[in-house]
Amino acid sequence: MKQDELEALTQKYLAASFDEIEDRLALDWNPAGLELYSSHLNERCHELSGALASADLSSGIELAIEMAPQADDVAQRKLARRLIEARLQAAIAELRAVAGEPLRRPEVVVPTVRSIAVDPAALVGIHRVRYPLAQVRDASLALVWICHVGCPILGWRAFRPPQEESLWGYIMST
Repeated sequence: MKQDELEALTQKYLAASFDEIEDRLALDWNPAGLELYSSHLNERCHELSGALASADLSSGIELAIEMAPQADDVAQRKLARRLIEARLQAAIAELRAVAGEPLRRPEVVVPTVRSIAVDPAALVGIHRVRYPLAQVRDASLALVWICHVGCPILGWRAFRPPQEESLWGYIMST
């Protein structure tokens, strides 16, 4: 099972959880019942957090197997952990909503090139492998290379570091 499939299943579960939370919040609560329910939610958050801290996936493994019966054991365990994390996230959001804060649904994050963290040293390493004749000789050259070659590849706007004209000429000549 691929990461995007795990993420899709987790997002569906989280969306369904928040739909259920909205249904519960729409009920006609009395103050005593709301206080009791808030206490129950607090205990649930502690239980889920403890399960994550001790890597106890027993509370999520059955649902993970049901959601992804064709997946291997490792993928099912990953999904079980993600489901427990989603339950914790939903329980915390519901606890805050019961306390009077607005219910905030989690934002669905779509990975893009710009949202991926990039190590500049890795970019320089890629450059060395692909273009062995153009060796980056020091940190200044690496910065110029990243600014003019790496940034446009990632869709970032290139910027000019100070005193780079001579360095840029050197890189272009190699």
